[in-house]
Amino acid sequence: MATRSRLDAGDRLPIGNALSSPNHDYVLRFQNDGNLVLSAPWGPIWSTKTTGKNLTNGVAIMQNDGNFVLYGPDGSVWDSDTHGSHCALIVQNDGNVVIQNRDGVLWSTKTANPTRPQHEEESDSEEAYCCTIYTYHDDGDTVSEETIYAKSYSSASIKCNQLRQRYLADAVQVGRGEC
Repeated sequence: MATRSRLDAGDRLPIGNALSSPNHDYVLRFQNDGNLVLSAPWGPIWSTKTTGKNLTNGVAIMQNDGNFVLYGPDGSVWDSDTHGSHCALIVQNDGNVVIQNRDGVLWSTKTANPTRPQHEEESDSEEAYCCTIYTYHDDGDTVSEETIYAKSYSSASIKCNQLRQRYLADAVQVGRGEC
């Protein structure tokens, strides 16, 4: 299945949907809570910090004027403050999300080649770490999600990658607590 890694001018990303890097290591998800979050295999590495903003039925739009904007029912809640023609928002294999056009990069999350946190604690709880596996239709809609839980990041990551390979999933997200 094809997974979208970019939004071209005029493209929309509805709340609850995601883009994934071509190598499937990084996922940019417009969460149901209104936050746009970029995740590496070990967890979130960047967000718009828009949780709790009024983004019910929200949509992210790569506008024709080059600005990437999160809209809720009351209007714009967050934007990249970029301007230009023929722009695209792209989730790259190195973990960076960029807005670029023929002139170059206009904006980025500044998350290229992120490093995983060094210290890992094992928890007494079976549900301390979690992993969600996503599979998408060609149109970008989520076909299925499956979440597993483990005591450590390493265990969750290993289980998640095994499931990803078994189900040919498009993207994975490992986190701490609830996924």
